[in-house]
Amino acid sequence: MGIKIGGEFELSVDVLKESPKNYNMLSLKKEKYISVDTGRSALYVALQEIIKKVRKREAWIPMFCCDSVVAPFIQLGFTVNYYSMGDDLRSPSKLPNSLEDITFLFINYFGKKNETIIEWLEHNRKKSTVVIEDNVQAVLSDNVGNNGDYVIYSLRKYLPQPDGALLAYNGETISPQLLEPNEQFISEKVIGKLLRGADADAETFLKLFSSSEESVDGQIKPRMMSVFSRFLFDRVNLAQVKQVRRDNWTYIQTSIKALKGNPNMLHPLYDELESEEVPLGYPIVVKNQKRDQLKHYLASYDIFCPVHWPIPMNRSRSIENYTDYQLSTSILTLPIDQRLSRKEIQYMVDKISEFYGEITNT
Repeated sequence: MGIKIGGEFELSVDVLKESPKNYNMLSLKKEKYISVDTGRSALYVALQEIIKKVRKREAWIPMFCCDSVVAPFIQLGFTVNYYSMGDDLRSPSKLPNSLEDITFLFINYFGKKNETIIEWLEHNRKKSTVVIEDNVQAVLSDNVGNNGDYVIYSLRKYLPQPDGALLAYNGETISPQLLEPNEQFISEKVIGKLLRGADADAETFLKLFSSSEESVDGQIKPRMMSVFSRFLFDRVNLAQVKQVRRDNWTYIQTSIKALKGNPNMLHPLYDELESEEVPLGYPIVVKNQKRDQLKHYLASYDIFCPVHWPIPMNRSRSIENYTDYQLSTSILTLPIDQRLSRKEIQYMVDKISEFYGEITNT
């Protein structure tokens, strides 16, 4: 069929020919913002500012998070403590007894507003508490970004640009010393995206994507957003992107529920999408330890589903955090991005159905 679903966003020359748009502003709730290259750089800059204001470098972050969230804290000498979000990401536990002089980070997962943590903060936040709101997975949602002293946004998970992130805040202007964009990272990303858009050999552009990510691993060095990414962002119709993602989420929600045998096979992590929420993807929980098998099966049909996120066993020092680890071994994010039509969404659902039909008959 020639259908390819998920994976890195491709680029075409046609996108570069687009005229700048007037409706590409994000719904930022803060007075000021800084443009940087990646979400981890935005977080690093925020922590540099926090160090100037707090008496101790102690942080609480969710067990269910990407390693790139943990890295800036470690690099800047914070003591890191973990709290649990439960196996549904809505049942927090192991939260700090006091938020006095604490840096507390929470995540709005998959484009959804983290209502349970926000409500908890309303009752437990102190004047000396510094809250970081991670909107990397909710960059296009309009009902987030109000509750952090510092708010992190990343654009490259939702849009085709190679880099681009924002740190939003109120108060005195932050003027970090940012390095020039990473030429290797940008070049390899752009070439890879162009090759993918031209239907080049997958091995070629996948090597470029892998090499580009390796170039920004390791020690964090905050950089400016590239000129190329700014150029692309000015040509994106964000209103259209938001609507297509919401429509695809609604369509796949109906289709997944109709699968024969569901929920014994799998179930969606979220059942509802609020009016101002724009989803990153459609996360499902795959039962009976079939997640990796399903992931590989779909990949064999050019359906590429990321895992958000693998949790290292050594991150947890307590068996009470096991529910987060359990979720990390069973969750799979189905793509619903703006490149996809109902045809591609239905194709993906059909392949999921075929997978379960095959394993049932073996």
